[in-house]
Amino acid sequence: MTDEPIKELVDVRIVRSIAGVNVLVEQNIDGQLTRVILPGKELREQGTKAHADDLLAGIPYGVFWQDFPCADPKEFANHMRENGLWTVQDFMSNADGAAHVATANGSTFDELLQFVNELGD
Repeated sequence: MTDEPIKELVDVRIVRSIAGVNVLVEQNIDGQLTRVILPGKELREQGTKAHADDLLAGIPYGVFWQDFPCADPKEFANHMRENGLWTVQDFMSNADGAAHVATANGSTFDELLQFVNELGD
């Protein structure tokens, strides 16, 4: 018998498999959507759960929208993600959606565009 602590399992949703080895998973922690890339072997219970420690060690996916300076950065980040705006490519493909989220959160599209442009600096 081992004295290893029991690891907490967290609900996840597989977004896609990457090269058949890794997976992009989405999790909702206290109402905040996040995505990370994990080795597929880390998933449990038919791919619906992962150990919390493994998720923390995963590679974060997407733009850290919560770094955008606005009234409520966490809410803004969640709205971007709920609208499928995870990456700069998502932003470029759906500028109208991004503009809507920015306006709904008290910012302008120009401010958001400047933030996105500065990500590459």
